[in-house]
Amino acid sequence: MTLFQCAGCSESIPSHKVRLHCEVCYDYSLCANCAILGVVTPPHSKNHDTTLHRESGLASVQSSPVSARGPPRLMQAWSTLFDMDTLEARPSGIDLLSAIFDCVAEKTGIMTPEAYSSLLDLVDCPVEDNIWKDTLESAKGPDKEKQAIDMLRQYFDAFSIDYDLYDVAIGGEGDESDTYQAPCLTRKGFIKLWKADCLHNPERACDEANLILQHYQPPIWRDRGEVPRSVFPQERMSYEDQEAFYSARKKAKRVSKLPSPPRASPPQRRPSLGLSTWTDTLAYTRPRQIVPDRELWAQSIQAAKEAKEAFEIQRARQELEALRVRNERDLADLRRSNEIEYIRAQQEMHMDSMRGIERTRSLINGVGEGQEYVIEPYYR
Repeated sequence: MTLFQCAGCSESIPSHKVRLHCEVCYDYSLCANCAILGVVTPPHSKNHDTTLHRESGLASVQSSPVSARGPPRLMQAWSTLFDMDTLEARPSGIDLLSAIFDCVAEKTGIMTPEAYSSLLDLVDCPVEDNIWKDTLESAKGPDKEKQAIDMLRQYFDAFSIDYDLYDVAIGGEGDESDTYQAPCLTRKGFIKLWKADCLHNPERACDEANLILQHYQPPIWRDRGEVPRSVFPQERMSYEDQEAFYSARKKAKRVSKLPSPPRASPPQRRPSLGLSTWTDTLAYTRPRQIVPDRELWAQSIQAAKEAKEAFEIQRARQELEALRVRNERDLADLRRSNEIEYIRAQQEMHMDSMRGIERTRSLINGVGEGQEYVIEPYYR
């Protein structure tokens, strides 16, 4: 039996003194002074659950480091995070991104735009890469938050990012606030969004992941330690190349769903009937002539081509209709502007004619310059 040792000041804790024990870290205790001063040493965190013992007691001496909570967990090794053939996350990558999502989402199952923005601020992400801040700063007018929410939703829809809509209060506090549906990232959407960043810049993604894990210290960080650079992709892949890869894969899936021509079944031979010679057997068991039904396959291919042509024709008609409506609107605006200019020109001509009439009448009446005169109504 021996005394417990404080992890903060490295002093032995008397058996009759108060001791603070961490329920998460292995064999981690603090004396009363270090606990009051808020001393924290790795791997301990203030977010860990702790137990206060009024009397420290004595620690049992064992040949192997085994605590009351059981043997220490073995450190698992990180494996490759992404499959570069399919650009999908492997189990190790899903575990890493899910751990980050759970740290920020706080067991709610969703990540609000503000929470995602705070996560990017934690890793010193530039403003142009922070979707929420970028959309909020680019929005104009009194309803900036609503415009930013709409722009963020359009961004998620454009890149097929999975999200859920939840009511949020914006525009004030209390009764003055207004509710609006904001897109909140789901676990699936966060993994896809963060995966694109990892493929685009693996070096920065590795540093950001380790920084987030060290800040929140989730169980996966205590089990596996820091994420090495070797498990991330070795080469960068731009967002355009990723989008082209996904588009090509979708196109290949659509082509694979087209009906294939049926194969001819092998010729079937009748069972032996005990014929005497092989010539009689060959004559009796002639194979059936089975012709594959290629006409049905050709019809399905033709129907698919016709459907594609009909879709393109419909889209061209819609574009022409939109162009016609836009031209009519522009023509109406041009006519309206021409009418306004014509009315102004008539008014100016009328004023010029009135001024000419006034000068002529003044000369006829003999009124000189600087003299007052009264203009009587003149009607043509």
